[in-house]
Amino acid sequence: MTHDPDHTYWGTAVSVHIGTGPAEFIHNEHEALDYQYARWPLTDGPHMFNAKKKCREAIDHGGNANLARQAFVAAAIEADILS
Repeated sequence: MTHDPDHTYWGTAVSVHIGTGPAEFIHNEHEALDYQYARWPLTDGPHMFNAKKKCREAIDHGGNANLARQAFVAAAIEADILS
């Protein structure tokens, strides 16, 4: 993921790892949402659904970015990709 100067960043990036490639760092709710749609290994799951919802709320409605990050971490644990 590349940094976008128009978006804010979480205080601590979330490290995820899929397959044999290197770990990837997710820095904000925009990257998290993009990652879930483009690279996510699961097609369904309650934490994945909640993470998408919380990220979308943070992006579209000024929702809490920290809650979006926490939801993304829970979804990464659910998908067994948190590194």
